Amino acid sequence: MSSPPTPSTPGGPQPLPGSVASTAIAGLLAAAPRPARVLGASATAVYLAIEGGEEGPDVVAIVAARGVHLPVAVAVPGQAPPIHLAAAVRVGGGGIHLGGWSVIPARWVDLRPHIPGRPLATRLDEAEELLAVPAETAGLGVHPAAAVAHGLRTGNPAPALDLLGQGPGLTPSGDDVVAGAAAAVAILGRLDPAASAAVVGAARTGTTVLSAALLRCATRGEMVPQAAELLRALCGQGGLGTALDGLLGVGHTTGAALALGLCAGARSALAG
Repeated sequence: MSSPPTPSTPGGPQPLPGSVASTAIAGLLAAAPRPARVLGASATAVYLAIEGGEEGPDVVAIVAARGVHLPVAVAVPGQAPPIHLAAAVRVGGGGIHLGGWSVIPARWVDLRPHIPGRPLATRLDEAEELLAVPAETAGLGVHPAAAVAHGLRTGNPAPALDLLGQGPGLTPSGDDVVAGAAAAVAILGRLDPAASAAVVGAARTGTTVLSAALLRCATRGEMVPQAAELLRALCGQGGLGTALDGLLGVGHTTGAALALGLCAGARSALAG
């Protein structure tokens, strides 16, 4: 089994070879170190919250190589650090410092995809057909997603607000639908600023800390790589079936919910 991030050296923390961080957390890691608390952990990730953010607690994650590279994450080679190391963690000063270990990114990536094309109606039709069974299995519906996307584009946040916090887990499925729709509209169309601000504001107290942070990322068009691949496929770049399968493999219901939101957002952008 691969080792967790290497410990700090006497000369100070060094970049971890192979580690890749999202530019969304560049400011947090560059700032003065602040204490953080553990939000949760899985076999592939540790989630940390830092109090004092302007829009609610800031969140960073350390994700293993086989995990999902969230827009708030540093992806590290091998496995995520053992959870007991996160008992005394600080974020800032160039990285994430926990116990005697430090994670200093070696490379940065912008998780806002550049997609020059437009959604194709035929691709959207096919994707929605392929999504019917996974969406039903996950207890999700297409019509709320369409209303969410339309509202985020036209200035009516009510459908999105109705879904916030709906579902179990660190990222409720309702939030994932909203995140997918917001990210697609932000990249392919025009996300209404007032509707976006309403969602971000309501998420501060209306859902989990992690999900609220990911919703903020979504309103900027930042998304997991699997979601970006589906969005590209909807615009005719790459295989649709392969991209959809990749996203459906994310989490228990997260992939299906994100896919529903992305398709709804892409269709709304096409209509607009």
